Amino acid sequence: MHINILTHEDLLAFKKDLIEEIKQLVEPNLQRKEWLKSKDVCEMLDISPSTLQNLRIAGKLPFKKLMGTVFYNIKDVEGMLNVI
Repeated sequence: MHINILTHEDLLAFKKDLIEEIKQLVEPNLQRKEWLKSKDVCEMLDISPSTLQNLRIAGKLPFKKLMGTVFYNIKDVEGMLNVI
């Protein structure tokens, strides 16, 4: 029977490799859209469309309306994550 012994250095190397792989998976998402539609915002904030409408009406979440479609800046939505 062959027994492998993991050292602290082995675990640190594994951690480093794992973090690098996760970064490679996440980095394409970092080049995301600057503007989001209502559906995306509802999913991101885990709220209903009516709650999103209430946030708009109350002026708590800035938005732009273009040809009948409502858009939200990603930075404003991320700011709401800290509030909700």
